[in-house]
Amino acid sequence: MSTKTEDEVTNLFVASAHTLLMIFTDRGQVYPLKVWEVPKSGISGRGKAIINLIPIDQGEAIRSIVPVADLDDENKWLFFATRNGTVKRTVLSLFKNIRTSGIRAIVLVGGDDLVEVKLAEPGDHIMLVTAKGQSIIFGVERVRSMGRATRGVIGIKFRDEDRVVDMDVVKLEGLPDESTEDEDADAEADAEASAVATDTEVEVADDAEEGDDGGEADVEDHTPTVVLVTEQGYGKRTPLNMFRVQNRAGLGLRALPYSDRNGFLIAMCQVRSSDDLMVVTDGGTIIRTPVEQIRAYSRSAKGVRIIRMGEDETVASIYRVTASDDDDELLPESIAAEPDASGEPSESADDGAPEAATDAEADAT
Repeated sequence: MSTKTEDEVTNLFVASAHTLLMIFTDRGQVYPLKVWEVPKSGISGRGKAIINLIPIDQGEAIRSIVPVADLDDENKWLFFATRNGTVKRTVLSLFKNIRTSGIRAIVLVGGDDLVEVKLAEPGDHIMLVTAKGQSIIFGVERVRSMGRATRGVIGIKFRDEDRVVDMDVVKLEGLPDESTEDEDADAEADAEASAVATDTEVEVADDAEEGDDGGEADVEDHTPTVVLVTEQGYGKRTPLNMFRVQNRAGLGLRALPYSDRNGFLIAMCQVRSSDDLMVVTDGGTIIRTPVEQIRAYSRSAKGVRIIRMGEDETVASIYRVTASDDDDELLPESIAAEPDASGEPSESADDGAPEAATDAEADAT
């Protein structure tokens, strides 16, 4: 599809005509929209402004779109995360009768706003990350099921001034479960790093735990990892087995140390080596790079450059492209490399992926 200036593709999923799209906003509202109500468009069409499809208020921003086929499933929940660290789990069936004008999905207080909503099932685990690089993983059942018009409970606590920037439902394979242990021990192990990273090497945080030298991590093709990307275009992959399951409402573990070089953490997602990663900047630049070209490091490493940007440009978001979606027809036209007048692929269309690989090679230690 084509996009207007300063617009970007944020969601891509396969759905039938009768699939319900649950559209959640930063104010905690949810609006229903059937797929068949979305106007059909050609592959190069720009689509229709969503304000013409659902009655969102002026200044209200969409935070998440959850496609749902069956609202009667009692074994699925909607899991919410807010900027101030509150989380909530609500059974999906409570949203069977959503008014077209929208209903309240979560009660927000104290200037809080909704960050993300995901579908979760029994046995799933939730991962929260903050702007200063803290993370916490806990079982979805650690949060009791609540009604719609409720506030939720504490998911993660902060040191100083911090905020939740992303949440994902992660699939764990043999991850240590230490959720009954004292969270104070985790807080001591992950005291804030004071080292300042440079542009030419992967640095290790001063708070590295025993046995964690900040070096490169061993990753097999099937190993589940998380990608973390900062506003200044730096990031890394870290295997999930380097984290551990904890109790909710703790300070969590350091996932990516904060530094002036990196800036704040912007986003996180679970990936595999066969996936690709799309990185979008606030200046409209979009790159796509294979995940396997992003080096994997331990939790205490500060990462390598993922994308080069303009002086006043910062990363806005990242998106995972799975192997099953690896088709140029599913990508925005601005991403697919097209030949210029000389017959060679244009520089802007393929900018970023080779750079990311080169930087990873140069920055790795």
